[in-house]
Amino acid sequence: MGGFFIEAIGEVMNLTTMMLIVIGVKFGIIGGSIPGFTITMAILVAFPFTFAMDPINGLAVMIGVFVGGYSGGLVSGVMLGIPGTPSSITTVYDGYPMATKGEPGRALGIGVAASFIGTILSVIVLVVFGPLIAKFSMNFRPWEITALIIFALTLVASLSNGAMIKGIIAAGFGLFIATIGLDRSGNIRFDFGIPEFAGGFEMLPVMIGVFAFAQLMENVPSSLVLFMLVSL
Repeated sequence: MGGFFIEAIGEVMNLTTMMLIVIGVKFGIIGGSIPGFTITMAILVAFPFTFAMDPINGLAVMIGVFVGGYSGGLVSGVMLGIPGTPSSITTVYDGYPMATKGEPGRALGIGVAASFIGTILSVIVLVVFGPLIAKFSMNFRPWEITALIIFALTLVASLSNGAMIKGIIAAGFGLFIATIGLDRSGNIRFDFGIPEFAGGFEMLPVMIGVFAFAQLMENVPSSLVLFMLVSL
């Protein structure tokens, strides 16, 4: 595996490929910073431009857009309080208050640095331990998956410090939303006779609705006052 990895690095480490990666990352950051413009949409927009490229350069652009999109999601999260991607939700909790206190540059710098370090570490872990983790995960059965889900739900306690009741209510509401749509056996649950509910709810629209709607409601009074002043 080490030989293949070294060979792949040799293929990527040339000026043309590196420039394409930089362009892809920049485009991904722009796409990820737009709430509602998903990383998948950014990749689809960039995809036609790769038709004339060789496979290595084309994949380099697509991976650059993918990685840049996840980093770009924190831009709108810090500046607007509306995460551009689901992975940027937790960044909003610390980044947006820093921006409102006059430290947007510091918040963005810390977020980008953390995203870069996390990406490098995750790639190293994936290359070194990926095959072992994949082999181990094949042993998971319903009991193990249930235990993993219960463990994930315990994170509500740590994330709801000082507002446990609100955290439990939010977690319950999230679980209810997740049950809408098709189950593993193909049966439709809780669609309430509405055909649009049959496919369930995607994470991104729910996330934007929760965060963007709250931000808009905070700005409604000032917007109404401004509208009345302009009308007068």
